[in-house]
Amino acid sequence: MPALRSHGSESHPPSPYRSPVVDNGITAPSPVKEDNFSWPDNDEHGWQHPAELPFLMPDWTITEIIDFIVMKGLFSVPARSQQSNVGFFTVTSEDAGGSVTATSLPIRYRVPLLWTARFLWLSLELILDGPPEEVDDFKYGILHLARLLSGFLEKARLYDEALGLERRWRDETFDRALVRFRAQWLIQTPEKTKSFYQMHGKDEYMKDVLGGGALVFFLPRAAANCQHRLEALGNEGCCGIQANGRGNP
Repeated sequence: MPALRSHGSESHPPSPYRSPVVDNGITAPSPVKEDNFSWPDNDEHGWQHPAELPFLMPDWTITEIIDFIVMKGLFSVPARSQQSNVGFFTVTSEDAGGSVTATSLPIRYRVPLLWTARFLWLSLELILDGPPEEVDDFKYGILHLARLLSGFLEKARLYDEALGLERRWRDETFDRALVRFRAQWLIQTPEKTKSFYQMHGKDEYMKDVLGGGALVFFLPRAAANCQHRLEALGNEGCCGIQANGRGNP
């Protein structure tokens, strides 16, 4: 499979937004209470935030991108627990070779993860059912979201192995994408990320996308509305695909 290359600059300055980093490079969580979360107030880098995942545009066909998704592993999300005090849930991933991996995540990531998986599969279906000449215009958005989700799960596993996962653990890269999804800013290209920042600045990113009422957007009704919007927009609404998410919110 050809090597990946980035769209724009691959290098990022050291992030002042990052929490302390332990010896093995795993980012430690911010020392804040779970019910009073906020990312640090620092606007030095503008829309080119170092926590953003670089947008890569390799010379791959859509088939190779789907192969990448399968190679990185599809995942399953368990049904909602009947216990109200559960702090974590476990995502089960299986790669192309049949190797199964379990990833623990804080419970508040469960519904947004399901929403994102659903949205991504709908996006891929829309692209594959559309005109063949339009596939190349949108396949990189699919790859970007595949990398976003696989990277999110990998970071959680690495942190858990290094320090033991806590309920307050957060991934800033995934959170920033969720902020834009919540605002129905579905396309994740650098141009759209820049436009979002020009419209909203840092303020939306400072809010806790997993807190209280913020999660309402990711509930099933919102997912259905997202599907209707995708169908109305056609390929203009497509931004990616990754996970085989299963389970009920």
